[in-house]
Amino acid sequence: SWVIPFQAPFWRTKPSEYISHLLGHEGKGSIIAALKEQGLISACSAGNGAWLEGAFSLLNVTFELTDKGLDAVNDIGRYLFAYLGMIQKSAPEKRIFEEAQRLAAIRFKFKEDASPFNLCPDIALNLQRLPPSEALCGTVLQYEF
Repeated sequence: SWVIPFQAPFWRTKPSEYISHLLGHEGKGSIIAALKEQGLISACSAGNGAWLEGAFSLLNVTFELTDKGLDAVNDIGRYLFAYLGMIQKSAPEKRIFEEAQRLAAIRFKFKEDASPFNLCPDIALNLQRLPPSEALCGTVLQYEF
């Protein structure tokens, strides 16, 4: 996990979602594909973690290691930090944002219905941070590049 700037003010652009999308990509040439090919991991997840309101957010990356991966933690770390360095040196790409944007829209559209008991607190919290018109979807959809 890394401490990153507080993300709530960036709800329209969601920069941490862009990074999470890249880290979670499993296609050819991705860090996940390379580590799986070597038999070091079986899965990876990346995303926003806990935060302290107004102070900071967390970006989490979790690898599920194989037995071989347990003996290669330093190698996995080198891959991860090399990939993060490459991302840091590259300008954000609109096509990657648009792919993440489409996937977020699909997740929102086909999300399983929540019970009112679970949905109401989420909406109440969102109404404190987002315009009322975005209380249901503002935390999921990506609006601006």
